[in-house]
Amino acid sequence: MLDAAAPAQDARQAVLRVALPAHVRVHITDDAIRLLTGLDRAARLGRTAQAEAMLRALQDAPLATADLSAEDQLLLHQLEARGMLASSWWVGDRRLLCFEPIGAMGSRIPATAQGKLRLSPMAMLRPTATGFALLAADGAARLLLDTPLPDGLLDALAQGCDLPTLVVLGLPMPVARDLLRWGIAARVLTPPDTEPQPGWEFHDMLFHHWSNVGFLDLPAAATYRHLATHPAPWAPAPRDPAALPLPPPLPLPPISLADAAAQRRSSRDPGRKALTPERLSGLLHHIAAHNGSISGTLPDGTTRSLPTRPVPSGGAAQAVDVHVLPRSIAGLAPRVHRYDGAHHALVPLGHAQPAVDDGMGWMTIALVARFWRAQWKYERIAYRLMMLEAGALIQQTCLVGNAYGLSVCPWGALDARQFAEASGLDPWREGLLGGLFVWGART
Repeated sequence: MLDAAAPAQDARQAVLRVALPAHVRVHITDDAIRLLTGLDRAARLGRTAQAEAMLRALQDAPLATADLSAEDQLLLHQLEARGMLASSWWVGDRRLLCFEPIGAMGSRIPATAQGKLRLSPMAMLRPTATGFALLAADGAARLLLDTPLPDGLLDALAQGCDLPTLVVLGLPMPVARDLLRWGIAARVLTPPDTEPQPGWEFHDMLFHHWSNVGFLDLPAAATYRHLATHPAPWAPAPRDPAALPLPPPLPLPPISLADAAAQRRSSRDPGRKALTPERLSGLLHHIAAHNGSISGTLPDGTTRSLPTRPVPSGGAAQAVDVHVLPRSIAGLAPRVHRYDGAHHALVPLGHAQPAVDDGMGWMTIALVARFWRAQWKYERIAYRLMMLEAGALIQQTCLVGNAYGLSVCPWGALDARQFAEASGLDPWREGLLGGLFVWGART
């Protein structure tokens, strides 16, 4: 821990080092220096031989600001104002604090921090190899705190603190000043009376912001990060011996897509005709049966043949399975079944349990993500892609159900715990995303 009794001495020992973060690239042109970010938003700076040399040096290793000329210091202020500079405070060979931009949203650092600040309701604390990282669900920078931390620092940040408070805790004055300034830029510190944006909860903001591509310069999309250590999870499964074959699908009535879309309503009309096995067969066939295949080449050169379904799926991973829980369908026990789209059959799961919800409808359709099928290929956006796939399955079920004259009602509050218990599935490997209730035919 820093010596709280001698902040002035620590201040003389503390050294500020700066570097360009990973998402900023230097491009030298004939008349200017352009700094490119992950969004290709460019900052245009005047070109001099000295500025060019300093920027190239910043790409290679951190520089101590005390060693830089006045001209270089001015350039650093320009970079800092644009959120294009990673800065850290050191005492000897130990880092105390680091501000690390991770995106091109312009994490602009204010010149000063006035009054008390506290941790934002949108802030989160994560462990790192050297200490902790403070991040915000809506931020584009990391504030890295290396251990050992001054006693009471996290408590002070949580309760609210100002510059004198941090100095009393043992931080050198310039380090304490930058902790507050950098915390504002990273959106992890806010005035005590600041409220989150109306309507946003922490988990919603975190998912929305961190699963989008563009705001943050972090690996995203099809990175195949597990290619070298795990086999592709898309090998076709053989027919399960316990699978129950479905009857031939009932032909769809002659209704146009335009009419089916125009007539679509979320309905809880119990209907006057039973939900027959033939109608169930047709419904499942038109929403999730395998209807072809595509070939894809992985980065290691191997080729995979992947099945397709009537609805889109990120990378054709088919990461969202369709499960049904029939309540009053001839020949089917009231238990969870997984639909096997390759063999048009139902595979019983778990044990017989009549309800995993409040019992609405003649049947519940549960949309269940096999997370690994998308996570193996996609980074940061895997869950987003599975939710999009679930949405496509819901709309397809509504359209086909309407064509069959069924009452269909999407439902976003199925009980995931009850479903896991009834199906016997591990909810962290195969988890419930949403579902629908289906009633008998209206006509």
